[in-house]
Amino acid sequence: MPEWIRIADVPTYYYHQTGEKLPNPGTVRHWMKHGKRGYSGTLVKLRYRVRNGLWFTTKAWVDEFIGRIGRIVFDEIPRCNGRLADNIQESDQGV
Repeated sequence: MPEWIRIADVPTYYYHQTGEKLPNPGTVRHWMKHGKRGYSGTLVKLRYRVRNGLWFTTKAWVDEFIGRIGRIVFDEIPRCNGRLADNIQESDQGV
């Protein structure tokens, strides 16, 4: 049986997992109803259940949500002198 956590407890768990700023519980509710745009451009929704008028999710669902949003690893993006490689081609053509 999953361990249900209230919507008010999700921001603290999210902060500990990601290190990002502490989201508002209203923001978490928005992620549940409307979703959050992931770094790949896809819309990802946080899974939830409503029980007795209260919104609940599980830590496993929050971890899945974080994983599906994805994070950019900046070391893997091609760079040259601190600029993105795509911008270099556009700006250096006129030189």
